[in-house]
Amino acid sequence: MTNGSIFWKSRSQSMIAKYLQHAEYITLVNASNYGYILLHLMKIIKTISNLKLRSDIVAYYEDNQSNIIMDESETPTKCENLMDIDRNVIKDSVATQEAAIVKIGTENQITDILTKPTSIAIFDKLMPYILELSDFKELIKFFND
Repeated sequence: MTNGSIFWKSRSQSMIAKYLQHAEYITLVNASNYGYILLHLMKIIKTISNLKLRSDIVAYYEDNQSNIIMDESETPTKCENLMDIDRNVIKDSVATQEAAIVKIGTENQITDILTKPTSIAIFDKLMPYILELSDFKELIKFFND
């Protein structure tokens, strides 16, 4: 699903958003700031140590279709006109191929198991991706050994 590390941060936002999409877009912008720093740090490490990166693109997994449409749109959408935020940060990163906004279904949203009550089946399905294990049974085996 992700083929790499996952960064997740939880805290209350320091601003109030009028719309859910606005709140989710603010989160996406904040994530892109961390992604930008991480990508450039990895490029420096790659240059110094001849490390091979899996990808030179940071992927942001987004389950809000409106945010994806907003980033792909050439002209501002109605919602963008209401949001005077750093939308260009993400659009520029996508345009320069430093970032990609990837549509992910709500049922596969990895962070949901960290932020919402979920069933054991969903937890067992998604937790291996956070731990970068191919199977949750590997984790159980690891702790039992």
